[in-house]
Amino acid sequence: EKLIPIADKANIDILLGVAIPLTVQHQLYHSMKVLVEMLGGSVTSHLLQTIRERDGLTYGVYSSLGGLDAGADGHFKVWATFSPDKYKESVEKLREEIDMFFSKGLTEEALQKRKEEMAGSYLVALSTTQNLAHSLHSIGALGFDLSYLTEYPNIIRAVSLDDIRNAADLIPKDKLSLVASGTFRKN
Repeated sequence: EKLIPIADKANIDILLGVAIPLTVQHQLYHSMKVLVEMLGGSVTSHLLQTIRERDGLTYGVYSSLGGLDAGADGHFKVWATFSPDKYKESVEKLREEIDMFFSKGLTEEALQKRKEEMAGSYLVALSTTQNLAHSLHSIGALGFDLSYLTEYPNIIRAVSLDDIRNAADLIPKDKLSLVASGTFRKN
């Protein structure tokens, strides 16, 4: 745990993160993408529905992957911003909800919903030339075949519940480190 005091900040930003043995070439790469999106990738994700909507502890909480395209293993992270007055309670609740998600949130219903959202938003995004150019650049940078542009929605739709459970096993959840910056209240 690393706390970085910054005077006079309205919120405390936190990152929970851990290295994972995964690159874009890993067989569970797409499954991990779906899993991380289910946890905190959109307004319908688990963390936004619980930490934000239900508990009212934040305006922003997201999970993401990074570093997977550099040929080395990447990382999994959760970012959130909390009020200094509720910092400790909020971090504790965030950790509880992450644990809850991995123990009880990996359901067929949640998976199907997120896969359709991901495939649909990808296809809608391709309707602009800017997003099409960005997608083509990413495909080339990642070393994927050009057919990936049209195959991606089907790749996502093919992810199974067993696939996301196997991807979840790659995240050492008990080793999530915390870094936080902001104005910490004295107790």
